[in-house]
Amino acid sequence: MRYWRPARHGITPGDPSAKDHMPPILTGFTFHEGRHTHSTWLVESGIPEVARKARLGHKVPGIARVYEHVTPEMEQAISDALEARWRSFCNR
Repeated sequence: MRYWRPARHGITPGDPSAKDHMPPILTGFTFHEGRHTHSTWLVESGIPEVARKARLGHKVPGIARVYEHVTPEMEQAISDALEARWRSFCNR
């Protein structure tokens, strides 16, 4: 967790290891939120569940559902898929 602290909080000018001040990448963003985002991006990219579970270290059945969220892009993909099926059905 300490490894990510400079990225989360920024590097202060008084830090002897910092040549220049660097602002935080995303203020208030936590490691836990990063897991949620990472998992959701993997789902959005179509990565198989077994690979997502291995990448995130999930061993408890069902825990992946805690980290996965539906995005607007996913909702659009659902609408597009259903519309394509409906059009295909109507054109028979």
